[in-house]
Amino acid sequence: MAGRGTDIMLGGNPEYMAKRDMRKMGIDEFLITESTGSRDTDNADILSARATYRELYEKYKVRRYGFHGTSHRFVCKKAMDALGNSDAKVITCHLGNGSSITASVGGKAVDTSMGFTPLDGIMMGTRCGAIDPAIVPFIMEKKNMTPKEVESYMNKKCGFDGISGISSDSRDLQRAM
Repeated sequence: MAGRGTDIMLGGNPEYMAKRDMRKMGIDEFLITESTGSRDTDNADILSARATYRELYEKYKVRRYGFHGTSHRFVCKKAMDALGNSDAKVITCHLGNGSSITASVGGKAVDTSMGFTPLDGIMMGTRCGAIDPAIVPFIMEKKNMTPKEVESYMNKKCGFDGISGISSDSRDLQRAM
């Protein structure tokens, strides 16, 4: 059911072990992680225009899109089934080289960590995740990069790989600890 990254972290039955550990801590609403899945750009439930000039949304559709929707829907449904509550408030985490967090109510996504592109949100294997926007022109100036080069740099040279200097794969990082 869950991806191999989750299985490595939690053992052979991630749903059972996660629920057991959460109950030990007195938590009745569960966080269940999923480490593999597919991108979902069709999530109209997360239609929040970003805190930018309205024209950017109206002309260019600059808004929060959300990704990993198939994964989040699957895990959210599993959590609601495990809780026996189809109206549950659930936070799901899609963790791997691409990562995101989504909040759902009754199976409907209401917020996500990702934004206009998969680059936004939490740090990933090679993506930096959310950063101060002023870092972009700073990097461009200091490293003499074009906008496309900075975009590639932030998508392919940052994240776990950039911080660790070892790998973008969390299993390699665990072994190195």
